[in-house]
Amino acid sequence: MSNAWQKSQFRAENEKHKFGLNHRIDSIEILGHLNNFGFFIETLVNRHLLFLNQTGVIDEFSYARISISKIMERLIYIFKDDLNNNKVHLNEITNLFSLRNKTVHFTPDNAIALKPKISELIQIWSQSIKIITKFEQKEKFNEENFSKRLEEHIIEIKTHWT
Repeated sequence: MSNAWQKSQFRAENEKHKFGLNHRIDSIEILGHLNNFGFFIETLVNRHLLFLNQTGVIDEFSYARISISKIMERLIYIFKDDLNNNKVHLNEITNLFSLRNKTVHFTPDNAIALKPKISELIQIWSQSIKIITKFEQKEKFNEENFSKRLEEHIIEIKTHWT
């Protein structure tokens, strides 16, 4: 047993770890990522709605109503034209918030369901990049582009882990 442990420690430190895209992540730590990433997207949506309000695109009454609606309704409002023209899709974002809700209401059944595939996470991140890019193009804030950072992280994960 001791020899097997030492060999496994040596291999973990010296060999590359590669996972297939269908590999399911069943670590409890994925709960934090899903929760934090959902919060990140929701924060950007709220910031964008405030931007639309401050620039006069959304009046005060509409902003007050939209800002308290569910996250997917806020996204649908923001991207209604892009959705109608098939330029934006929200299916993976819907999946993100479904997974996040399972983390918030963690039960034994949800523990079984919370084993996303690596490919599923990459799809969520990739769709998020498209939405974040649209926000960045409209807002034109003088800050680091979140979309580029997220894209770099996806490349790093694909290169080193898959």
